[in-house]
Amino acid sequence: MLFARTGRSPFAAFVVTAALVCGVCAGAGAPAWAKPVTYTQQINFARCIARSGAKFYGAHWCSYCHKQKAMFGKAASYLPYIECYKAGTRDKLGKCEHIDGVPRWIFADGSVGRGLKSFEQLAAATGCSAP
Repeated sequence: MLFARTGRSPFAAFVVTAALVCGVCAGAGAPAWAKPVTYTQQINFARCIARSGAKFYGAHWCSYCHKQKAMFGKAASYLPYIECYKAGTRDKLGKCEHIDGVPRWIFADGSVGRGLKSFEQLAAATGCSAP
C-alpha cells in the first residue's frame, strides 16, 4: 500500500484533499461573472452599451432575455432593449421581422450576438468597460 510505505495515513490525505476542494468551492476559483457589481457600475455599463449603437432584441416570454436583463438589475431599463412580441402573445412585431431568435444582440459594426452574453462579451463587442 502506498500509505504503508510512506508512513502517511489515508485520513490525512482525505483531509488535505477536502481542504483543497472546499477552498475552490469557497471562491478561490470564482468566475468573473460571480463578482459583485454595484448599481452605479451596472448603470454606467448599460448606458455605454446604448451609446455604442448596440441593440438588444428580446421577448417577454424568453427566460434567457430575463436572465440577461437580471444581470443589470434595476439598470436594465437603460439597455437598448427592443421587445419583439406583442404583450401576452407570441405574435412577432414588424420591427423584429429580421430577428430569427431571442435573445439577440446586434452591434454597431453589424456583428450579431446570439444568446445570453457575459459582461466581458458585451464589453468586447461594444468597446465599453465591463464592471
